[in-house]
Amino acid sequence: MPLADCPSSRECRRSEPKKRYPADRIKLHALLDKKENELRRLTEEVNQLRARVKEADRTAINATCELYALTPEMLSAFLRTKFGTQDNAPEIPAASQLPEGENE
Repeated sequence: MPLADCPSSRECRRSEPKKRYPADRIKLHALLDKKENELRRLTEEVNQLRARVKEADRTAINATCELYALTPEMLSAFLRTKFGTQDNAPEIPAASQLPEGENE
């Protein structure tokens, strides 16, 4: 909230508490290392989740094509007529096949 919108500056200070960091240099380094490791772990988790979402989208596209008996080329042509052309449109890749009974 900008200070101009605050009824009084005290209320704004109370609503956004300051982060308190240790004064000791060694503790600061330890905190930094901890936060960097947490960031790396979260970044890796997000990348894995993105890959799963992309794979699920590809599988859904292929299932839709099979349901309506479309080839990927036919779907691509349909999407171009429906949504216009894109110069750098990626091709629709085939979904990888999971062994039966294996769900992620």
